[in-house]
Amino acid sequence: MNWKILAIIATIFVVPGCQTSVVSNPQAVQSLAEQECAIYVAAEKRLAAEGRPADGLSTGCAAATSPADIAPTGVAGQSTSFSEILFRRMIARGMPQDLAAEISTSPAFKELVRFQAANAS
Repeated sequence: MNWKILAIIATIFVVPGCQTSVVSNPQAVQSLAEQECAIYVAAEKRLAAEGRPADGLSTGCAAATSPADIAPTGVAGQSTSFSEILFRRMIARGMPQDLAAEISTSPAFKELVRFQAANAS
């Protein structure tokens, strides 16, 4: 199978609900999925600590995923089509909009957007 086709398929299906610009490097596709999962795991932990429902945010992620740094910086990162897709995907997974907005200013979110841009073809 052609690597570009495999990359498209992997980018769409690595994380449920994931659809982004094409990343042709299989290792980069995996890293994107892992970074996104780390955000979901951290969000679940934070919601649980706040006594808010967090069911299913990390569905499809490896159980051993370490949480990411989702502490808000208060400074928005660069707005890209991927950052908008990622923000919408967090909400579609059931993340409260206030938390998704905070996470969109976090180091983990900004790094994920930067990494995707650097690896998109």
